[in-house]
Amino acid sequence: MKFSDDSAQAVEYLRQAIPKMVKYNIAPNPHNYSLWYCYFSKAFPSLNQELDHTLERHGTCPPDISESLFLHYISNIENENKDKLIDSQNAFSHLVDDLSDSMDQNAQQTNSYSQAMMENLTELGVHGVDDSITPVLNKLSANASAIYTANQQFRGQLSAAQSEINTLKVELENSKREANTDPLTGLNNRRVFETIYNQFIDDNNQGDITLIIMDIDKFKSFNDTHGHLVGDQILKYIGHLLRK
Repeated sequence: MKFSDDSAQAVEYLRQAIPKMVKYNIAPNPHNYSLWYCYFSKAFPSLNQELDHTLERHGTCPPDISESLFLHYISNIENENKDKLIDSQNAFSHLVDDLSDSMDQNAQQTNSYSQAMMENLTELGVHGVDDSITPVLNKLSANASAIYTANQQFRGQLSAAQSEINTLKVELENSKREANTDPLTGLNNRRVFETIYNQFIDDNNQGDITLIIMDIDKFKSFNDTHGHLVGDQILKYIGHLLRK
């Protein structure tokens, strides 16, 4: 599987994916975003064929089919390419940040324009105008009122969309954290170590880097005596101490 190393290109794939998902009423969850990112990056030609066939047959991509395709194509990604998948998640995170800011700015601007138009029409109404212009002004006033009402409804929709985006951002952060964390101890896993080490090497850092390796004495005997469930609690506690 190949992802673009160019973050701008990655964002472009996601910009194409979002309208596609909206058009076909596909749930905005991380699994589906990953699928449609792959679709526009053309990482898997066979995935594109299956998605096209699914849309043609169902008019959408049902959750069970999405999950099946995700497990088949994305979950089986090779270890050496997992960092590329994380890159795409980072690109999406930046995208939703930009989208959220843009939505908020546009909502504020359109609200200001609508209010200004209503105030101008009200001010114009207190001045005498030619009878021939009155019907035009009445129509303009009615249209302005409709625009103002529609804008208020749109702001409500934007607020709901921003709430969904914020939820999705939290889910993305959680998924990235889970990908980098040992589920039992809560400590950073090998991927984090390799990332830090490779960055240290790539930067041609002339300083020192230290690696501490530790072991728990007689832990096998402890598990044999008290059971693995109790042993897991010991590992969790040690992980807690190391994080502190």
